[in-house]
Amino acid sequence: KVAAGYPSDFTDKGYPVGVADDYVSMPDINDLNAFAITVVGDSMEPRFNEGDVLIISPAEAVASGDVCFVRIDRDGMSVSTIKQVWFDDEKSVRLESLNRRYASQIVPRESIGGMYRAVRRLEKL
Repeated sequence: KVAAGYPSDFTDKGYPVGVADDYVSMPDINDLNAFAITVVGDSMEPRFNEGDVLIISPAEAVASGDVCFVRIDRDGMSVSTIKQVWFDDEKSVRLESLNRRYASQIVPRESIGGMYRAVRRLEKL
């Protein structure tokens, strides 16, 4: 689960790479490091809602305007969020919510521990 609002604590629960609580099959994604996250919160509404499952692909290039899973490493802590990312300059990344009730966040590039593009949303009908 990843916060769609302000970044929150991030943990992989001590699992090794490739091991998780649950698995999703996506035959059209060839990234062996792809993973799924569940959106928590309302900051990415109306496009993404709480409970939506997003497929994240570390192999995909990230460009300004992409929706990404972002890990921020600061002061010995890791937090994560799902946000639209913007590269306004060489020193920082602007993280935007789609829900305009949330303020933008500017993060120094050296604090970004990972930034991976969302490539699919699983939808329950």
